[in-house]
Amino acid sequence: MFKNLEGIYEEGKRSWNNLKYKFKIQKVIRFTDYSENPAGVRISNKDDFAVQVGNLNSAREVANIIDKFGEVDVVVEGLELLKSGKLRMPIFKGVVMIKTN
Repeated sequence: MFKNLEGIYEEGKRSWNNLKYKFKIQKVIRFTDYSENPAGVRISNKDDFAVQVGNLNSAREVANIIDKFGEVDVVVEGLELLKSGKLRMPIFKGVVMIKTN
């Protein structure tokens, strides 16, 4: 939380005098399975880590890559790294580009 010590509190309003900042962690994670749902695709791996891919174009891309190669590496963002190695509140950020010869 960033706070302007000379700022005035404004009840019921967001103000530039009090700003919330969340530190985020990004991690590349390999996923090997997916299941389709109304919101897109839920991808998961053998470590029981899962994240929702909500953008329909990205969901199709991820599903196609898993169908073709059996796995996909994606960037996942979260608020903190838990002791289990998983991210808290994971969010899909994008597919790691695949090199082809």
